[in-house]
Amino acid sequence: MKKKFRFFPILLCLIMLFLTGCAGENEFGVERIDTRFAEGIKVLSKPATYGFREAVGENASENYYNIFAHELLINLYHVYEDFNTEVVGEQIFQDIDTTQALTYTNFVNQNQRFYLYDSLRYTISRVTDITTDAGDGNVSVSKQIVTLDMNKGWNWAVPISIEKTVFEKNSDAIEKNGDSYTIQSADWLFAMSRLGQESFPNFEKYYTTYDNKQLEADKDYADFYYSPAYAEGSPSKPLNYYQDALEYATYLFVLGFDYQDNDGKEIADEKGYFDFEIDFSQDVPVRVRDFGGRSVSIVEALQQVKAWYKQMGNYIGLTSKNKQQLQRFIKDKVIGVGDGATDSPNKFTVHMYQKQEGNTVETRSQDKDLTFNRNYDKIVENIINYACSKTRIGVVLDESGAP
Repeated sequence: MKKKFRFFPILLCLIMLFLTGCAGENEFGVERIDTRFAEGIKVLSKPATYGFREAVGENASENYYNIFAHELLINLYHVYEDFNTEVVGEQIFQDIDTTQALTYTNFVNQNQRFYLYDSLRYTISRVTDITTDAGDGNVSVSKQIVTLDMNKGWNWAVPISIEKTVFEKNSDAIEKNGDSYTIQSADWLFAMSRLGQESFPNFEKYYTTYDNKQLEADKDYADFYYSPAYAEGSPSKPLNYYQDALEYATYLFVLGFDYQDNDGKEIADEKGYFDFEIDFSQDVPVRVRDFGGRSVSIVEALQQVKAWYKQMGNYIGLTSKNKQQLQRFIKDKVIGVGDGATDSPNKFTVHMYQKQEGNTVETRSQDKDLTFNRNYDKIVENIINYACSKTRIGVVLDESGAP
């Protein structure tokens, strides 16, 4: 009896070991990446000499970059929005700087995490104690005022006009005065810790929601439903357009586009490939310039870049350079704390004050103010690594949408 040799798995392994590709420019004027020199974090080259579709599935690239963008965004927002991380803390917070300020792994008490809550939309700048003198010499804190800096939020965030802050959602116990909120408690952190989950802003439907639509039984690949770009018909707003934008940017990096050169100098982005416009009054609130220079919705732009990838892409996955580009992109474009930022909110100081009720003179309530560090550099890097570890080439989603 003759032995049956499985040549295809061997061929696929060889391809993974010896990445091949070709340098040069195509009809779009974009240099193709030579994957022989790609530092393979998770890379599969895409030669034209064998059946690539049969190797990893017709929709391998769409599955890969869609799932990657989803894993990246859901964890990125959960860390800085509600601390509901999907990964173990040791992985997300590995090697972060704990020496210069209070941060995720060295809070004096865990309630201090609320100073970092909803970092997407504001930064707490001051906490003021309002004291009451009972007349017998006993002065006690009766309530506190939390002041927010509404100009220190992320570029990619849901406006407060759409989703209220935790302070406004609990207006029965909180009095608003401009950007200051008076908490009817002597300890606003403890008051926050006592709130139920329904009392906090619900970002899930904006940043991490997808349809649970059932797949047709005869399909061997999943419909893509993590974001509106893959939904049929006109998507309802607002949904996860930020994920579409992140997936779009990932495709651009993989195709060889960037807005900085290898020395970190700005490259003229004349057509605005990375120039995102966000306007939640529009049906699709995220727009970008396409290769023709037109302002198009991110849904349309993502479909375009996927079509270009099918023509020009010569590998599936992410190289070390792609990961570095994404880390910089998230800091520059998503958060807004890039190296060129003049007032980076990576670290911030909360001024702590005490004032006698009826007295206009404020005095410090403790020896020093509180300084916090969001550790964007390392945490963003860790989240990218985690998203890579969760995304497999050639994955097929099951009916529940799970890989």
